[in-house]
Amino acid sequence: MRTVVLKDTDVARTINKKYVCAWKNIEDEAICGGSYGHEISDKPGLCYPGDGEHNTQICVFSSDGRLLDAMAGYQPPDYLAAELEWAHKMLKPIAEHPTLSESGKKERLAEIFSRRAAREKAHNTATDLRFMSKHAYEPWPDFKADELVAGRGFGDHFFGRFDKSMPGEALGKVPEHQQDCVDDVRLTEISAEAKKLKRQYALAGVKLRAEIKSKLLELETEYNELKARNENASFKVGALASK
Repeated sequence: MRTVVLKDTDVARTINKKYVCAWKNIEDEAICGGSYGHEISDKPGLCYPGDGEHNTQICVFSSDGRLLDAMAGYQPPDYLAAELEWAHKMLKPIAEHPTLSESGKKERLAEIFSRRAAREKAHNTATDLRFMSKHAYEPWPDFKADELVAGRGFGDHFFGRFDKSMPGEALGKVPEHQQDCVDDVRLTEISAEAKKLKRQYALAGVKLRAEIKSKLLELETEYNELKARNENASFKVGALASK
């Protein structure tokens, strides 16, 4: 978040122009999550909105310390920039309305988030919105990160891939409702890796071409298995819905 998302041009422009920033290190707090270790040379992995909900939370408060918005976990740059612009345009005027009572402001903000939550299809984002529908305009000391992140993710305190493990660490069990997200990430990784190998194949010698071809066949097998699992899961959901 700090090295990529918060350095995004649109995000930085909105934050610097319209917000006063502060951050809190939660490393030693019970709410903070753990993750697998990474080598310095490792490339950044793919993340979906809300991944790593125990590791980071982004909150928007009014000038007098009232909660106006909250997002748990990773947020893509374009989404975060849009959300911050929306909060400044739509929520700030309500919080600063000169004639609305405290209960009136809370009620109006809660209604906005309830309507958004009803339309939102992404699980993690919808969970953020439902949280805000209950806690909008609360004083900042009442904000509890454990309530924001409760019941989400691949485990209570973990941010990482469950289909791979570091030495000495056991594989985790992915909840069924999250398996499609893990599979989607892996499908994207396979496609990118296959594309790279195909470029290498065109320049490789006979021996290396044989190795590349073997690896491509492995990737193709894994890709087809994941696609079949996803399609089977979709069929099951459809079958249940039709009963």
